[in-house]
Amino acid sequence: MYISEYSDYRTLTDKERRKISNLLYFAIVDIRNLSLEGESEHAADLADTFHTLPTDLWSDRFSLKLFRDFLVAYEEKYPKRKGFKYLKVFDEMVKTNFEIELII
Repeated sequence: MYISEYSDYRTLTDKERRKISNLLYFAIVDIRNLSLEGESEHAADLADTFHTLPTDLWSDRFSLKLFRDFLVAYEEKYPKRKGFKYLKVFDEMVKTNFEIELII
């Protein structure tokens, strides 16, 4: 995946940042739980999926498509994973213009 392939770079709205930050919250909780369960490779893959998000959220070149591709790659590697479905929730957030509520 080459970053130059994406043409949807832009600055996120505060609402988009808040909702995507909620995904990061769930990812950190999952990383902790996976680590406690001895699933270090899985935890590392999830961390790799989200690790640039804290700085990317404040960039003027955020790509929803690129972030989605990272989620797709993660979920393709762990298709039978129980728990939070990042791609499904992200797609629903985009579909509803980030109106979906995530409960923390």
